[in-house]
This record gives sequence, structure tokens and C-alpha cells, in this order.
Amino acid sequence: MKKVLGLLAIVGFVACNNADQEAADKAKADSVAAAAKADSLAKVAKDDSLAKAAMDTTKKADTTKPAAPAEKK
Repeated sequence: MKKVLGLLAIVGFVACNNADQEAADKAKADSVAAAAKADSLAKVAKDDSLAKAAMDTTKKADTTKPAAPAEKK
């Protein structure tokens, strides 16, 4: 009887540790996925910011061009 209880305790301990390890692995995978998503969003935001800055600079350059000098007669 003691051997059976000892065996059950060992099996329960191993099963519990395995479940904890699986939960830790899932949490790590979720964390990596969240970090990848955040990095992707940051990259898109940076690209959008750079594109807007380029467009603003282009518009500013177009509006600050000096007018052609008037022709004298």
C-alpha cells in the first residue's frame, strides 16, 4: 500500500510539473507574440511618421518657392 501511494505521489508530482511547464511555455509564446505585434505596430507608426514628414517637407518646399521675377519691358 505504501508503494502504491508513493507511486501515485510521484505520478502526481510529475504531472503537476508538466502542467506548470506547459503553462510557462504558453505564457512565453504569448509574450513573444505580443512583443512582435508591438514591434510591428511601432514600425508602421514610424514609417507613417516618416512619410508624413516627407510630405510636409515637400508641401513646404512647394509653397516657399520664390516667384519667378517679373519681366521688365
